[in-house]
Amino acid sequence: MTKPFVKDAAGHFRNLIAHSLREHEPSHEHILKRLIKPLCEDICRILDEGTAADAKEAAELLSKECMRVS
Repeated sequence: MTKPFVKDAAGHFRNLIAHSLREHEPSHEHILKRLIKPLCEDICRILDEGTAADAKEAAELLSKECMRVS
């Protein structure tokens, strides 16, 4: 069962990719506050509260997102 914070990391990463593909460029503040900081918090939570399996699953989910844009 995927833990919510693992799903959150994948979702925040997906949003970061989606924003990078937009025609208009969002502000640096928006990118940092709304996309990067939440992703960093998710990663920290995985490391603090998750298991090795959670970390592996998060990496796999992020990898799937990378493959979608390749």
